[in-house]
Amino acid sequence: MSDKRTPVIVRSESRTPQKIESRNYIMNDGRSFESYVQFVFSSLLNMKDEGVVVGRNVQLVDKFGLTHRVDIFYQFERAGITHKVAIECKNHGRPVENGEVAEFYGKLCNAGALRLAMVARNGYQLKRLLERALCCLSK
Repeated sequence: MSDKRTPVIVRSESRTPQKIESRNYIMNDGRSFESYVQFVFSSLLNMKDEGVVVGRNVQLVDKFGLTHRVDIFYQFERAGITHKVAIECKNHGRPVENGEVAEFYGKLCNAGALRLAMVARNGYQLKRLLERALCCLSK
């Protein structure tokens, strides 16, 4: 029986990223950008051939039994601690808005002890995010 706070992987596509031969790898759609991010994380995590599986289009089940799809997910154990990371990839033609960051956090806040990361090809709207943070702090 699994712990209610631990996310459960339901389904994952392309668990083994394909090797990308070209340095001029074109990422003109969301899927190819996700594949590239998967390749980068898999390469970095497996530099010592430790066998960390980096999954793409993984569905996680939260403590309420709801499933949520994440673009990239990996987990590994080091020194008796299990590290779980969910990554959202954004390949928009504009910077990511803070509402999209909040939505990503919101959908996984009940999925247990996960680290969340977002990779955005065109950056983030940091000015608006900082303005809101400062506004909240001054109240």
